[in-house]
Amino acid sequence: MTFAKEDGAGCRQRTRCILANDQPRSLQIQPQPQQEAIDRMRTDLEREAGRRLYAKRTAIEGTWSPGVRRVGLRRSRSIGLAKTYLQQVAIAAAL
Repeated sequence: MTFAKEDGAGCRQRTRCILANDQPRSLQIQPQPQQEAIDRMRTDLEREAGRRLYAKRTAIEGTWSPGVRRVGLRRSRSIGLAKTYLQQVAIAAAL
């Protein structure tokens, strides 16, 4: 749901609820099961075990990201599982 640009434009608290200076505010409403799963994940990330798990994910993403940006890791240059595997191994060795 996106609000009109004029809605809330004169509000003194606008900077507390939206980062954009000239864009309208948008609101995304999830179905209840998805929202409950998001809430559970956010609660889990506040705990020590959740922070450790997120730290591992961050490290993996940090390794994955250069491969995606530099050598197109998400795209296979060949057709077939064997050639795709060989490409991924070569990229991993290069990184």
